[in-house]
Amino acid sequence: MMGLSYGAVAKSTQKKQQGASGEDACCRLVMSRSLVDPLFQDLTSSHRYYLSYFASSLFKDLVIYDTPNYNPLRDLIPMSGEHAVLRYIMIASSALHISNVSRKANSSLTKTPTYSSAMISSQSMEHASPTSYRDGLIAKQRALQLLSTALNDMRTELVDIALATVLLFIECDLLDSGNNDWRFHINGARTIIGTLGQHSKLGDVKMSSLRRCLISNCLVYDIFGSVSTCPKLLETPQSIRFDITPLLRFAEANNYLSCPAVLLQTLLAASQISRNLPNELASNETFKVAKERTEALLWTTQSFDPLSWATELQKISPQYDLDSRIHIASAHKAAVCIYISRILLSFSPNSESYENFEPLVSDIILHLSFISQEDPLYKSITWPTFVAGAETRDPERQAWAMTRLHQLWGILLWGYTRNIMGVLAGVWEKRVTPVGPGSSALDWIQDLMTLEFDCLIA
Repeated sequence: MMGLSYGAVAKSTQKKQQGASGEDACCRLVMSRSLVDPLFQDLTSSHRYYLSYFASSLFKDLVIYDTPNYNPLRDLIPMSGEHAVLRYIMIASSALHISNVSRKANSSLTKTPTYSSAMISSQSMEHASPTSYRDGLIAKQRALQLLSTALNDMRTELVDIALATVLLFIECDLLDSGNNDWRFHINGARTIIGTLGQHSKLGDVKMSSLRRCLISNCLVYDIFGSVSTCPKLLETPQSIRFDITPLLRFAEANNYLSCPAVLLQTLLAASQISRNLPNELASNETFKVAKERTEALLWTTQSFDPLSWATELQKISPQYDLDSRIHIASAHKAAVCIYISRILLSFSPNSESYENFEPLVSDIILHLSFISQEDPLYKSITWPTFVAGAETRDPERQAWAMTRLHQLWGILLWGYTRNIMGVLAGVWEKRVTPVGPGSSALDWIQDLMTLEFDCLIA
């Protein structure tokens, strides 16, 4: 039963990929050791190239530190030799990333994009590198076909394959544009994780590092997705009914977003309050309860100590990164404070004005200024940078946010980064007048929920 609903979505999604045709490319690349396995010998030269590209270039984007014995996701390469669904989604991801590389080489993005121009840009992606983009669509279509079948055969030994494939589908959509089908794959991951939670203790230390990595990464995307999209488009993460704290703590160490578990949990709870606001404001009783919950979440966030968190994390970090971890955690803390404070304003819309949050914007800018483009944690800046840019009314600070996101695009070459820039521009375009009487207390949060550009911001 679990596989049917999400499998149906996978089947319908594959229709979008119809009509593309691929061609083998004569590519030469030094193969990683796993790719000389006999299981890979029957692959075309282009497919072997894309798998090697995934192993050499994309794995490092999925984590902070891609070091031996510290990146469980690398176990997926040998597993892809036996499982075609995993192999094809890796091929699709590599092809789309190579298309982005070509796109960057021909990019004309030298100025701040508008919301409409970002939408047009994402829709014309295939013109950047026709061969690799076409190869990506073909492989993705094949993976969707295989995924639909795999989800109806969820034997215990195949759970990790299904979960890994769904996670890579989420990341494949982020590589492409970040505004396609990621939410459906998040819901699919949630279904698989929820089923696992019914039959085992997901915080159990006996769980393999790969499974813990897969589940925790899906949960992190789930939480950021809950604050990134229209409430009608994504089901509430509350449908996972078990304690996710151990898994979020596991993600702290090497998930590329490097967001402290306590901040992820307060962010999730705040987003659920935000989605239920119309109901919670309907009576004095629900109003009081919701306001008290939001105030408690803000207090929890304000009480979070980045120094203590980063110091404790050094026990398991493969590199000494105390200062960078402190700055990233501090930036996330300020961003979550802004988000929760904006929600709290809906209960007393005349008690504050937007200027009161500029000091928090300053905190984000200050802490992120210590994270250089060469720092492995630079890829963790997206969400706090977006929040700072969306919150501030200062043109110089808005330009700072857009510049940082543009620099991140140049480093990662993940399509969703460009689209986040478009969403940020859309927030600014909707802000035609300052906050005043009659304006929404949620401000940019409400704008984010109503924009047609459904983009995962993480």
